[in-house]
Amino acid sequence: MRIESLHIDKFGKLRAFDLAFPEGLTIVRGDNESGKTTILAFLRAMLYGLNGKSASIAQNDRRKYMPWGETSMGGSLRLTDGRSAWEIARVFGQTKKQDTLRVTDLASGEAVELPAGDEPGRVLLGVDEAVFADTLYVSARGSRPSGDGAALTDKIRNLVGTGSEDVDLKSVLDRLRAAKNAIAPRAKDKGQLAAVQREQDEVQRALLASAQEQQELARLRERVQALSDASVPAAGRATAALRERIAEKERAALRLADYRRQVDALDARIAALEAQDLPEKAAAAAAGRATAASRAPELLFLALALLVSAASVACGLLFTNYAFAGLIATAGLSVLYMRAKDAREAAEEASAAAAAAPEAGRELAAARRERAMYVQQSERLAGQIAQMEAAIEAEMAPPDPARQEALISARVELEALEKRAGDPAALRARLAALKTQESALLQRLAALDMAEQALGEAARERQQGFAPELAGHVERILSRVTAGKYARAAISQSLEISLQPGTGALQPWEFFSGGTVELMYLALRLGLIRMLEKHSGPLPALLDDPFVLLDDARCREALGVLRDAAQAGSQVLLFTCQDRTVLPGANVLELDP
Repeated sequence: MRIESLHIDKFGKLRAFDLAFPEGLTIVRGDNESGKTTILAFLRAMLYGLNGKSASIAQNDRRKYMPWGETSMGGSLRLTDGRSAWEIARVFGQTKKQDTLRVTDLASGEAVELPAGDEPGRVLLGVDEAVFADTLYVSARGSRPSGDGAALTDKIRNLVGTGSEDVDLKSVLDRLRAAKNAIAPRAKDKGQLAAVQREQDEVQRALLASAQEQQELARLRERVQALSDASVPAAGRATAALRERIAEKERAALRLADYRRQVDALDARIAALEAQDLPEKAAAAAAGRATAASRAPELLFLALALLVSAASVACGLLFTNYAFAGLIATAGLSVLYMRAKDAREAAEEASAAAAAAPEAGRELAAARRERAMYVQQSERLAGQIAQMEAAIEAEMAPPDPARQEALISARVELEALEKRAGDPAALRARLAALKTQESALLQRLAALDMAEQALGEAARERQQGFAPELAGHVERILSRVTAGKYARAAISQSLEISLQPGTGALQPWEFFSGGTVELMYLALRLGLIRMLEKHSGPLPALLDDPFVLLDDARCREALGVLRDAAQAGSQVLLFTCQDRTVLPGANVLELDP
C-alpha cells in the first residue's frame, strides 16, 4: 500500500494545501514550523481518526490542530496498492459525533462500507492504530515504541502467523483450556463430566432400589390376591360356578335395566297418543249426531210435500179448482226437503273425513300391548335376579372383619408403592443416555487435549522463530550503521533490546547513549515493518526526523538503510529539517516556511 497524495482543506496552520508523494524514498524537508509534524498528524488522523477526550491540548489532537476561530477541519487522502485506488475524505468537528467519513473506490466511484467500528487504516493497511503508531509511524517523540511491547509483539506475531492481529494463539489456547476446565476441572467433583458421572451413580442406585421395589410389589400383589380369595368359600374357589352365577346375575341386572328404560319410553309414547286421540273421537261423535239429526227433517219435508200434493189434486177434482193452489205449498215443502238433504250430505262428508283421518287408536293400543309385555318380562326377570342373589348369598361365607381390614390395608400399601416405584425401563434408558453422554465428553476432552498440545507446540515454534528473525533484522541494520560495532542483539517478549558491544556481554538498552538507543529502536521498527510486509505487502513508513541524535556517519548509513528499503518496494516518507538527510537522487519535497 502506498500513499499517493493528500489535500488539506483546513488542519492546523495548513489551508488549501496539496502534496503528492512519488514512489520509493521521499524526503519532505522544511524548516521548523513549516508544517512537517502537522502533515504527519493529518496523515494519521485521516487513517485512524482523532482523539478528543483529554483536557490537555498536547494530548488532544482535535483541540491542538483545530484552526483558530473554526469549528471544523479536514481534507482527503489517496492510497493505492498498485491495482486499486481509494480516497479517504473526512471532516472533523468539535466532537467525534460531528465527524464525517467517506471512503471511495476510485475505479468504480462507489462508497466503501467499512465494518462497524473500523477505521480506514485498519482496513486498507491491515493494522490497527496501536500497531501503526509503534511501527509505521515514527513521531518526533522518538523511535522507541510507546505502547505495551508484549501486546505489540503478540499482534505482529498473529498478523504474520494467521493474517489477523485478532487471532491470537494464546487466546485460542486459553479458550481450549477453558473448554477442558468446563468438562473436567482440577476439582474432581466439578465440571460436566463429574455431573454426568454423579447422575449415573444416582440412576444406578435408583435401579437397585427399583429392583427391590419390584420384589415388594410382587409380594404385595400376592398378598392382596390371597386376601381377596379368602373372602370366597373354598367350594366357590375350587370351581368357577359361583363366579359364573355372579356374572349371570350382573348380566340379568343389565337386561332388567334395559326393560325398565323401554317401559319408561312407552309410557311417554302412550301419554302422547292419548292426548292426540281425544279430539278425533269428539269430532267423529259430533259428525254422527249431525248425520242422524239431519235425516229426520228431510223425510218429514218429503212426506208433507207428497201429502199436500195429493190432497190439493183430490180437492181440486172433487170440490173446486181453487184447491189446486195447495200445489204451491208442495213446492215450498220440496224446497225445504232439498235444503235438509244438502245439510245431511255435508254432515256425511264431514263424517267420512273424520273416518279417513289416521287412526291413533290402533297405534295407542299397540303401544299399550308392547308396554304390558315389557312389564311382564321385567317382573319375571326381577324374580329371577332375586333367586340368583339368594343362591349366591347362600354360597358366600360371611365376610371376616379382620380379613377385610387386612385386605384394605394391603391394597392401600400396594397403591402407594405403585405410585412411588420408579420405572425400570425408563431408568435403564436414562442410564444408557448418560453413558453415551459420558463417552462423548471423554472423546471431546481427548480432542481438546490433542488440540492444546498441537497449538502449544505451534506457539512455541512461532515464538522461537519470531524473536530470532526480528533480532536478525535488527542486527544487520545495527551492524551496518555502526560499522560492525554492534553485531549481536537480543530482543525480549516485551521488545526490550540488549546489545553486545564487541566481545563483551549483552547489555540492556539503558546502558547506551541516546543516539544508540534511538538507532536500535529505529532498527527494531524497520525490522517489524519487514515482518509485517510479509503478510500485507509493501507499507508506507512515516518518519519525523529520526536522525537528530545520530552523528553524520551513522546518519548517512541510516539513510542508506531507508533507501534500500524503498528500493525493495516500501514507501518511506522522511520528514526532516536537516540538510544532511537529503540524499542525492532521492525525491525531495520542499515545504515553504
